[in-house]
Amino acid sequence: MLNDILHIFTGGWLCFSLIPTAELWIMVLFIGGISGLREHIQSLRIHPQEVYHKYTDTLGWIIGSVIYYFLRKYNYVDADKNY
Repeated sequence: MLNDILHIFTGGWLCFSLIPTAELWIMVLFIGGISGLREHIQSLRIHPQEVYHKYTDTLGWIIGSVIYYFLRKYNYVDADKNY
């Protein structure tokens, strides 16, 4: 459970730090690509994990990017402000 929460947080944090003002579809494709690449590298390194974690980890990152988008859309996060 903690692992899934951290994947959701990571997806939102990456959107905030790398592409803070992008549209939702760009965020989903970008974060999905990065997390898919990460899972592919883990499988090449023969990282022991259950098969379904390849998909749930990527899904967590994408959910984090969607949450970030809605937080930004409804003014809970200011994407133009330098923190």
